[in-house]
Amino acid sequence: MSKKEIIAQLEKNVELLLEAHQKALRDNGELQKRCNHLESKLKKVQDELLEKRKRIEVLELSSSVSSSQGNNSAKVLIDRLLREVDKCIETVSSRL
Repeated sequence: MSKKEIIAQLEKNVELLLEAHQKALRDNGELQKRCNHLESKLKKVQDELLEKRKRIEVLELSSSVSSSQGNNSAKVLIDRLLREVDKCIETVSSRL
């Protein structure tokens, strides 16, 4: 192979690499957008789940308090909620 052929082959390979690099950059950008969208969607679903769980707790507490048989379970639930509030207060206090 002559020097000109080697140089021509190298130039061709460099062009192919540059094209592949540009394609990889485009693909990466598209994947990054998709990832950001999915992360946003996940956060929304997690927030909704948290809301639903809190709503369930409120309904369980309401149901427990209204029934005479649920007094013990209501106390347990209230104790758990109070512990959770205490943890939140402790966390906030430690950050100050």
